[in-house]
Amino acid sequence: MQHNLTRKEIFYLGGLVFVAFILKCYFSYKAPLLDDEVYYYLWSKKPDFGYPEHGPFLPWIYALISPLLGESALAIRFFGLIGMQFVSVAVFLFMKNRFGIRTAWTAFLIYQLLPATFTMSIVSTIDTPMFIFGTLALLFYAKGFFEKNYFFYVGGLFLGIAALSKVSAIWLGIGMLFYIIISVRRLEYLKNFHLWISFIFSALIYSPFLIWNYSHDFPFLVTATNLLSRKSSVESFIMFWISQILLLFPTIFILCFHALKIKQENNPSENRTEYSTFFSVLGIVALMYIFYQSLKSNLEANWGGFAYISLLLLVPIHITSIWKKFRMGYVFPGSLILSTLIMFTVLGHTLFDFWEIKKNDITNRYYAFNSFPGEIKEFYDSQLDSEIRTISYNNYQIPSMLEYHLKPLKPSLSINGPDYHPVIFEYWYHDIELTGQDLYILQKNSNELQRISKDCEDYSLLKKFSTMRDNSIISEFYLYSCKQFSGKIRKLPTLLF
Repeated sequence: MQHNLTRKEIFYLGGLVFVAFILKCYFSYKAPLLDDEVYYYLWSKKPDFGYPEHGPFLPWIYALISPLLGESALAIRFFGLIGMQFVSVAVFLFMKNRFGIRTAWTAFLIYQLLPATFTMSIVSTIDTPMFIFGTLALLFYAKGFFEKNYFFYVGGLFLGIAALSKVSAIWLGIGMLFYIIISVRRLEYLKNFHLWISFIFSALIYSPFLIWNYSHDFPFLVTATNLLSRKSSVESFIMFWISQILLLFPTIFILCFHALKIKQENNPSENRTEYSTFFSVLGIVALMYIFYQSLKSNLEANWGGFAYISLLLLVPIHITSIWKKFRMGYVFPGSLILSTLIMFTVLGHTLFDFWEIKKNDITNRYYAFNSFPGEIKEFYDSQLDSEIRTISYNNYQIPSMLEYHLKPLKPSLSINGPDYHPVIFEYWYHDIELTGQDLYILQKNSNELQRISKDCEDYSLLKKFSTMRDNSIISEFYLYSCKQFSGKIRKLPTLLF
């Protein structure tokens, strides 16, 4: 039985959401951009139907809003900040109209305060639009399966956009196919013209990325193959799943698995069972794929993101169904409050250095390139020849930061070896001739001296730049002068390469 939240609960948890939103805005404004945020933003400078590493939707968003908002940290993070608020409200309304106000508030708080969703509000990467539009896709597909057929078309639109953001969203469609197969209404769904047209509609929206890959000999498949070919180990497997537990918070992570139940229900009025089974099937399919990949590949923490889309729609329904049985009135608010306080502490330390800064501090990533808009820019402007191009070996971050902060006359390039994944600079500047030219080489450390000595007729160290944070060196960059460069920019790796 559903009960309304008490005024006290609304006051305290609603207040926490408000404070969290203010902190998200302040952090988005003050925190330096991460290297990946800058890299994806640069893609928008040359809008296209595809890129070697991901689909084009996030760069399209940047290309649309940057003429209005500029290229500040807040402007680049604006879509994620506002988009996550929008999807939180959409989920709230969806849950309220079907499962009651407590489920709606439970979902809203999860989408606002959980570490994974909190982070997507303040870090702008391709995972954010995938999550936002993937969530909207499942809301409308669920309404199409259990309410009105015309909702399938809206779901197809959002599913195509989610896949255009990150290809992992395709697993939402695969999960729905599994749901159709096991459903007691499978014959009805197999005959449903609207459902299959919506899938075709989704594929058409995604097709520009497929066509782009076909016309460029599938560089994205090379990227995906390279990433998945990194061998897993016991350590990488454990670290990946620890990261998932932390991103979802331990109690919510456990509740996600506790909620995974597939129960056939012939009575269509049983909304809770139908929706729970639908989200459970999608969650199980996603988790099985992620578990398999984590056994064979060294996955990054954000690889689990597409599974959150269905799991975070399932878990608030489940929490309110066991509200009294497992004392969720204490466990759930307590978990969110603790989770939010941890996020407040991490963000506060990122901005204000709450404790001593050490080289392995995870928040150093925000400041690792802080010498670029300062010392490096000043040295380039006053000491270097603007006609000479800068390159970097096996590193896309340094050219990205140079392009964003220094805007050099000649674009900076990434010169990569055969084992390095395809990057955008190889796609844009593959026809630039470097052989015989004088160049600058900027590296994050000095371990490329052997390659520099091989590729340069003569070279010398011009300057070492140290990035400081609270009187501690957190990163170093070495700038070399290279005479008569003998290397060349690698051809963009493709299936035919």
